[in-house]
Amino acid sequence: EYFTPRTMFPSGYQGALPRYVELNDLHGVDHRAYLSFRRLLNRRVTLFVTDNFMDVPTTDQLQLNGVPFRRTGSQYNAFAGGVEARLTRATDLSVRYDMTWVNFERKDTLLTGGIVNGTRASLSRRLTPRVSLGGEYGIRLADLDSGTRDVLFQEAGRGFVYRTGPLSTLE
Repeated sequence: EYFTPRTMFPSGYQGALPRYVELNDLHGVDHRAYLSFRRLLNRRVTLFVTDNFMDVPTTDQLQLNGVPFRRTGSQYNAFAGGVEARLTRATDLSVRYDMTWVNFERKDTLLTGGIVNGTRASLSRRLTPRVSLGGEYGIRLADLDSGTRDVLFQEAGRGFVYRTGPLSTLE
């Protein structure tokens, strides 16, 4: 971990050798790595990047909706980067890019990997020191089945934030 008043850079790696007493077929090796970088460019603008990688022997640890448990090796990477900016004394803007990639080792299963690229923007206005209102919009394009199927997702919403204390919020 590296910290200065303007920069945060934690990163790490974790490896594991899970062994099972009665289920020898579930033995495996887990690899996980992460990094996060935040840089305060000036009083109003922060730049950030995060990356999480997993290489695991099953699908049970994947944070993907609808993926069933399978004994197939899987690699997963989630990358994000963006900017958070205070536009005025009461208005904040956040823009981020996300890329999630997944691959499965065994091709004899019904699981196929792919890449999801997306961007999200949110704009909020502080009404009081504790209350904020805002809106957000996101669009993601999923490239599935080795490019044979594309799926487009769009999301829009409004937000309400109430800061209940110095370290907690209700959204």
